[in-house]
Amino acid sequence: MFFKKIGLGIKEWLRKTMVSIKRRPHNIPLLVWVIAFLYYSLNLTNISDTTVNTQGFLLGQCAFVVFLFSILSFVAFLNAFPKREKVKIPMLVVFFVLVACVVVADFFYGNKVSELILADNRYLVDEKFAYIRQARVISIVHGCLMLLVALLVALLPVYSKLLRKINTSIEVEGNDDIAEVEIESED
Repeated sequence: MFFKKIGLGIKEWLRKTMVSIKRRPHNIPLLVWVIAFLYYSLNLTNISDTTVNTQGFLLGQCAFVVFLFSILSFVAFLNAFPKREKVKIPMLVVFFVLVACVVVADFFYGNKVSELILADNRYLVDEKFAYIRQARVISIVHGCLMLLVALLVALLPVYSKLLRKINTSIEVEGNDDIAEVEIESED
C-alpha cells in the first residue's frame, strides 16, 4: 500500500511536470543553457589559469566574451519569451547573435589553446600543465552545448507541437455512467 502511494505520487509529479513543459516548452532550452553556463562557470579556474600562464593571442578577450555574452544571452532569452505574451522576435535575434558570438569565441579559444599545446610539448606531457588541456576541452564542450541551445530554440515550434499531442489528462473512474445533460428552454 505504501509503495503504491509513492508510485502514484511519482506518476502525478511526472504528469504535472509534463503539463508544465507543454505550457512553456521554451524551458527545455533554458535548462540546457543553465547546464552550459554552470559547466563553464564552475570550470572558469582552468580557463583563467590557461589565459594567464600561456599569454596566447586573444585568449583573455575570448574568455571575457564567452562569459559576458553568456550572461547577456540569458537576459535576451528571458526577454524573448515573456510570460503570457507572444515571442519577441527582435530579442530572439539578439539571443541568436549573442550565442553565435559565444560559440565562435569558444571554438577560437579551443583552437588557440590547441596551437599552444602543439607548439610547446611540455604542455602536453607535463602534469602540472593539465589545466591547459582541460581548458581546451571545457571551451569546446561549452561551445557545443551553446550550439545545442541555439538548435533547441530554433526547433522550438516543431517540438512544441509534438509536446501538445501528448495526453496529460486524468482518467476519472465512474464518469462513464454520466449521461449527457439536455437543456431545454421553456417558452
